[in-house]
Amino acid sequence: MSFRRNLLLLFLSSAGLFLDSTALASNPAGIGFEAAASSITNFDVAPGLTVALFAAEPMVRNPTDMDIDERGRVWVTEGVNYRSSFKPWGTLYTAGDRIVILEDTDGDGRADKETVFYQDPSINAALGVCVLGNKVIVSDSPNVFVLTDTDGDGKADKRDLLFTGIGGFDHDHGVHAFTFGPDGKFYFNFGNEGKQLKDKNGNPVLDQDGDPIDTKKYKQGMVFRCDTNGSNVECLAYNFRNPYEVAVDSYGTLWQSDNDDDGNRGTRINYVMQYGNYGYTDEMTGAGWQANRTNIEDSIPLRHWHLNDPGTVPNLLQTFAGSPTGILVYGCRIKKAMVPIRVSAVALNMACGVRLPMNPSTTTMTIPGLFKEVYWLLKIQV
Repeated sequence: MSFRRNLLLLFLSSAGLFLDSTALASNPAGIGFEAAASSITNFDVAPGLTVALFAAEPMVRNPTDMDIDERGRVWVTEGVNYRSSFKPWGTLYTAGDRIVILEDTDGDGRADKETVFYQDPSINAALGVCVLGNKVIVSDSPNVFVLTDTDGDGKADKRDLLFTGIGGFDHDHGVHAFTFGPDGKFYFNFGNEGKQLKDKNGNPVLDQDGDPIDTKKYKQGMVFRCDTNGSNVECLAYNFRNPYEVAVDSYGTLWQSDNDDDGNRGTRINYVMQYGNYGYTDEMTGAGWQANRTNIEDSIPLRHWHLNDPGTVPNLLQTFAGSPTGILVYGCRIKKAMVPIRVSAVALNMACGVRLPMNPSTTTMTIPGLFKEVYWLLKIQV
């Protein structure tokens, strides 16, 4: 049976990249909905998959992550102030980065309503958003916040701290988005700048063995599971470089991409075997991939992960070049849609963590009857 698949795309146009000559002449900066729509024609799209523009700047600016709620609204974290703490341009939004809600109120497949759910100087290029009813979990190193809309007006009225002390402030290797699993627990991860996890009171979080979650026991990027109140934290795997948002299927199996494109074609997709070591650095010495060692791998992309070292969990898939920033698992089988994208990383920061609601019937215009019998896994590369 064949299915027509439509990808809801939140696209930020990049200054004139890949626009046709007419569009470029009329809009030299390449800004706005029409410019972004023109850029979409440069996508290489897998058979049976169509890509449509849902929103563009200035409605949304430099999006870093997104989630879709039970009403089909698209929630987006922005990163306008990304790396403002050490780049010469400084802070661009003195009010802080935004979390916005985008809605298609007239059913034409295009966002026409924007609501700023939360904006505060404490939010700086948040890398994750997870919407659960009236609560929104925002991942923004060093903190993980729970924002609550108590009166249903689309604005956060209450802010609570779930975790803190996480490294990677103003860095894309910090804490990433939370996912609600079929077991009623939270799953999340952070990159190799995260280093440690503390509770809302600043105390070290203890793992399943009663040990602090820090670099004394664990190396590099880590994957976690916890109760929804932040208790009973388990470190499920470690020694990744920068794993973006972990995907959990209906059986509780974990999948994630690991972003390691430093020019040596080392990116990968992982099945997360619980409590596994994933080999970004030597488990015994902490040495990086360039260090000489016994039984060294025969190519640089494989050396990145110490794949010949005893105890290293093998990669599910080595994708080599690119910077994978999200995985979606849905349904009863897995299909992988490879979407090589030929626009800039600035234009496609939105690729981080594309997710869809658990009940496909709630998505009206954007994903019509899409996931009934098909499992599909979408990896977006820049």
